[in-house]
Amino acid sequence: MKLRPLGRLVRQNLRRNLASLLLSSLGILVGIAALVFFLALGEGMKQIVLQRIFVVDYLEVVPKSYDVGVLRLQGISGLSRALDDEALPRLQRIPGVKAVYPKLRFAFKSMGWVAEELIGRSFQFEIFGDGIDPALVPASDLAPGETFADVTHCGPDLPPCGAGFACEQGRCLGAVCDPARRPASCPPRSSCLAESGRCEPDVPALISPHLVELYNGSVAGAFKLPKFSAETLVGLHGTLRLGRSFAGRDEGRVRERGVRVVGVSPAAITFGVTLPISYVREYNGWYRSTAGGGYDSVLVQVATNDQVPEVAAAIEDKEGRHGLGFELAPRSREALQAGVMISVLTLVFSLISLLIVGLSAIHIAHTFFMNLSERRSEIGLLRALGATRRDVRAMVLLESTAVGLGGGLGGWGLGVLATRLADLLSASYLPDFPYKPETYFQLAPAQLGIALAVAILFCLLGAWLPASRAAGVDPAVSLTGR
Repeated sequence: MKLRPLGRLVRQNLRRNLASLLLSSLGILVGIAALVFFLALGEGMKQIVLQRIFVVDYLEVVPKSYDVGVLRLQGISGLSRALDDEALPRLQRIPGVKAVYPKLRFAFKSMGWVAEELIGRSFQFEIFGDGIDPALVPASDLAPGETFADVTHCGPDLPPCGAGFACEQGRCLGAVCDPARRPASCPPRSSCLAESGRCEPDVPALISPHLVELYNGSVAGAFKLPKFSAETLVGLHGTLRLGRSFAGRDEGRVRERGVRVVGVSPAAITFGVTLPISYVREYNGWYRSTAGGGYDSVLVQVATNDQVPEVAAAIEDKEGRHGLGFELAPRSREALQAGVMISVLTLVFSLISLLIVGLSAIHIAHTFFMNLSERRSEIGLLRALGATRRDVRAMVLLESTAVGLGGGLGGWGLGVLATRLADLLSASYLPDFPYKPETYFQLAPAQLGIALAVAILFCLLGAWLPASRAAGVDPAVSLTGR
């Protein structure tokens, strides 16, 4: 039978049995809607957890730690491999590693304060800090016209000092100023330091978007303080006091440095301030004689997310080909575990959705058995007029394909509607909390393709046995009723 008359027959049969077919496709519709909902939820949660909370394509490597009773000691000399300049090329040679970036923590007590422009009053706070390689920070994380680099030190291999500053003994120094007079008459983006009695460029600093999110989602609401955005914080000036904090002071002179926020970046430490690594290396040397012998951690950038497990295994493989014997920082472990957990939960809920669709396929089989039983004489007449078994089977399967296509499209629409309703309920009734997203879902064209393919496949499976039985009808028996 040619395709056009076959198509006419299929359309006529669909119109005639529309009510029963729609009823049988309800299970397909509900199952596909649930499948779309959970697939979109899984992708959305991956976006939130693995891009906003964790950065899964960066693994933080630390020296191996050892459990001693209730204590966990890290970086024990003689037992743990040092994260030094010799370790960086070994990490770089791991297959799948795109780049490595060393990090240094503040090895001294420190505190900071900011002026009234933030929340209307000056306040001081204990501060923690990291130093990172400026190459780790993309230009998109910085405000227009800002740079995250060492702007204080100068020399033959360093960029020249900015306008209004001259290179003197390796430092960029400006006009003579009086630090007791605040604000002193220094150029923009600089501060008057008591140590030199001169204007010096402010140290560029980064703030983590996680800190902003936690403040806006918890602290601001609890204490009725204003919320901040990245644009609000960029350009904020503060003072960093080195060698002293509320907990006491370090041996050596207390020093102050002007700090200015130049961007909000996921590369920044969550609780604290992040500076170019050259500053932290210098500051650590002022207060710790052993500072500078290595790094506290190293960020390893993985080329693709698929290679993260292999790279993580190579980093922690003490006896393997690379012989590194380091370990992952807790945050990187949590990122890997979070990714696995989301994938498992998405798989479980998707299997539940497929189970609903599978049960509906049984209902579809029952519906087609009943319809084809009522159409037995009609099928016999088609066979008597020259229709082959293949034609009859194709007619029934095309009808089931149309049911699957309609159920898949309807399920997709219902699933999308459910995601929009869930986002609306969240925005209307859930209070602000850290990392609260505008949407929990990530819809993609591939999900529509999956929905249609699953719906059509299960409809074909449900209709295959009825189609085969209909194709085997003997025209003589069906027309005579014997």
